[in-house]
Amino acid sequence: MIPRLIPPSPNPTEEWTTHHGFMLLFQLVSRLMAVVLVGDELWDADEWHGVCNLYFHAGTAAIAQVRDTYPPWLRWTSRFLNKYVMGIRMARKRGQAILRPVIDARVAEVLNHDTTAKNNNKKGGSGDKKSSSSSSRFGDALGWLVESYLSEGGKAAVVDADKIMQDVAFLIAASVPSITGTTLGILLDLVDVDHAGELARIREEISDVYAEHCGGNNGTWTRKALGSLRLLDGFMKESQRVHNLQYSKFFFFSFFFSFSRDFCVSGGLFSLSASILFIFSP
Repeated sequence: MIPRLIPPSPNPTEEWTTHHGFMLLFQLVSRLMAVVLVGDELWDADEWHGVCNLYFHAGTAAIAQVRDTYPPWLRWTSRFLNKYVMGIRMARKRGQAILRPVIDARVAEVLNHDTTAKNNNKKGGSGDKKSSSSSSRFGDALGWLVESYLSEGGKAAVVDADKIMQDVAFLIAASVPSITGTTLGILLDLVDVDHAGELARIREEISDVYAEHCGGNNGTWTRKALGSLRLLDGFMKESQRVHNLQYSKFFFFSFFFSFSRDFCVSGGLFSLSASILFIFSP
């Protein structure tokens, strides 16, 4: 998958080609998260990932431009005048069209499953009430949303593609960019020359775990095997702690608090502090 996501070099004669690390990983993370969010049908659909890219770029640009360009009392006009805000709306509209046939298929599957379960129960067959209850038949957010909206309105419920696209867009914005940034930070820490010793130990651990757990499983990584990578897991967690994406921390003091005899804070105040002060604080 990764070689296919790498854009072709503009100058094939050069030995090295520079790529934008964040955007390269963004394409990979977007596909991995698509399995979680919208299922197997769209995980590798270029049109869907085009929507994700447009939503991310337009949303990032719109936040700064609307805040800096429009006064608060005119910001409502940005949806008609600002190209980035209109880009967000365009991405949502395209996303609705892509999701609609998938949503219809999920709705039909849920209703057919419920009807079959009821008929089996009436006949006294092997219909299991548990199978038609709260347990989900789907392993992705799109399926869970469909089931949730149907449970609220029953068979008469109309699952709105616009509403589901809004939910999915929120999940994309909350997950894909932050996971991409965190992954990039971990990779940069791994290739840091100061961590050459840790990288060698991690490679050795991966080889040992693969030989122990994956050799008899046709070379396929399992959850148990991934859970055995303790050293890699610890390195990733420490990298995320030290180089996290949160540059500052907000605190709200709801009551009077005394740090020392000479430093007190009254209730109702907000405090903003750099995260780095807490990361390396003894």
